[in-house]
Amino acid sequence: MRDAAPAVQMLRYPTEQLRREEFARSGIPVVLLLDGVQAPAVLHPLEACVSRQVEPIELRTVMRNLERRARTVHGGTVTIDEDAVLRHDGRWVALPPGEVDLAALLIAHFGDVVPSADLERATGREIPPNSSYLRVRMRRLRAHLGSVGLDLRSVPNRGYALMALARPTGASLPFGG
Repeated sequence: MRDAAPAVQMLRYPTEQLRREEFARSGIPVVLLLDGVQAPAVLHPLEACVSRQVEPIELRTVMRNLERRARTVHGGTVTIDEDAVLRHDGRWVALPPGEVDLAALLIAHFGDVVPSADLERATGREIPPNSSYLRVRMRRLRAHLGSVGLDLRSVPNRGYALMALARPTGASLPFGG
């Protein structure tokens, strides 16, 4: 567990991509200033994006949220690579295709409640009202996340939040369990 969160840094994206990767490996929170491009498809849990024309008050809010998130992350960072492998705290698990986009969205908002509507959009499917599709996907994702020391909490009538567990629920197998 970290005693103090590192200070939030600001980088131009995509111009400073190499520094972005270094900061992600080091667990340093970063605000990406978008240079007229879309935000990256996958964000590190300690990253946020803003346009270069962001209002100062909005930038301060984003930076405070990142500082809070940096204090929340216990036991390291959470990432998903291009092979759909989620890594956390020295462990990893391969995610099935239907869970990758959900996990990426939750990681990008680590510690915050992600509305169910946003998660439904991330599935890329048209989900009918009162469907159990999202609940089933989230139940399956929860099992995978538990094997690497993460918890997926349901917030009734709102959404889901991704958190780190104090102790992993699954066996700490070197191949992800």
